[in-house]
Amino acid sequence: ERLYERYPGESDAQIARRFAEQRRLDYDRILSTEEMNAIFEMAPEKYRNVYKLDWNGKTAVIRNFDDIRYLPEEVHFSAAFRRLIDGAKTIAYVTGNGERSVLLKGTQDHQKFMSERTFRYAMINFGFDTTQVTLENAIPADIDILVLAAPRAELSPLEIRNLQAYLDDGRNLMIMGEPSTHGLMNEIVSNLGIEFVEGRVIEPQEEVPEDTVFAKLAKGADEIGFAVPAWQRGNPIVMNGAAALRQSNNGSFDVAPIVVINPESETAALETSSNTTLDETALGLLLSRSVDGKAQRILVMGDADFMSTATLSSDTQKINGQFLEDAMRWLSNGTHPVDVTRPEPIDTQISLDLKGVDGLKILFYGIIPGLLTLFAAQLLYRRRAR
Repeated sequence: ERLYERYPGESDAQIARRFAEQRRLDYDRILSTEEMNAIFEMAPEKYRNVYKLDWNGKTAVIRNFDDIRYLPEEVHFSAAFRRLIDGAKTIAYVTGNGERSVLLKGTQDHQKFMSERTFRYAMINFGFDTTQVTLENAIPADIDILVLAAPRAELSPLEIRNLQAYLDDGRNLMIMGEPSTHGLMNEIVSNLGIEFVEGRVIEPQEEVPEDTVFAKLAKGADEIGFAVPAWQRGNPIVMNGAAALRQSNNGSFDVAPIVVINPESETAALETSSNTTLDETALGLLLSRSVDGKAQRILVMGDADFMSTATLSSDTQKINGQFLEDAMRWLSNGTHPVDVTRPEPIDTQISLDLKGVDGLKILFYGIIPGLLTLFAAQLLYRRRAR
């Protein structure tokens, strides 16, 4: 509005020309919105600065981000190159029964860390495409990871059949539930050989709601790709209103815990109307099996808030974002996001005391400069002698 007040009666093009002249830019090289969209549709990118890559008829975009670092990093370039070579992986969120949304920007929804183009850690910037589907129809063949994020209403028999057909085909799935809906969640996962335990996990601490749980990765998580950078070790996976999970029978899946209640916590407990005790510490389970020679992977979480906008954007020190990235890499069979981590250095300690420092001072301040001086003097003497 300030621009139009400053240049009353002038068109957008006239104002743009003024700005170009002030900044010593060649206005003839500047494209209008219509001219730009004829080359590349910029509306989805909010007309922000992007890098567009073309190769063999494929297109990928590398974006700048709304943070202090602004510029993209190695993982974003790697994701763009992989998109050009291998294509993207598609994450589809189920909709129709009150599930968390991949498109809406509500505090409980998952839009920011899935499909927000201007956010550095969004999956769309790691080589994924995101969409929504309904279980009233068969799941399209181009869906790589199906996400069922905390439905609030029971699935119809048709929806259950379509979900089961997706599973029978050996395709990958992520399921999230909430303590308040453990009954309907158990109907959904009954064929997986696991169950949601009745009640909610609490971990009372000062200044946080009692159902905020500071969970940890299970032992051996790093061996299957859930590694935590050294600078984040010790930080929790923050969950808000979580249900405990347990294996219910000997199903066809191999089941392993991935997120557990902090074993060092003195306040963690299972709050329930029955006499159930906290004998199960799992808040997240990994399920895997082979279907017609194809590896099938399913991640089940007892909480959907661990990847909500509110939780992931809070100031609490946590590894939720790293866990989400590793989870999607596990569900995509290791291809997306591209792993750009490096082996940690093994020589990380300095065994030097004060006496050793004094010796180094003598070496670097005395002996080495003295030898260099003698060498230079001898060199000058020989040159003069010639």
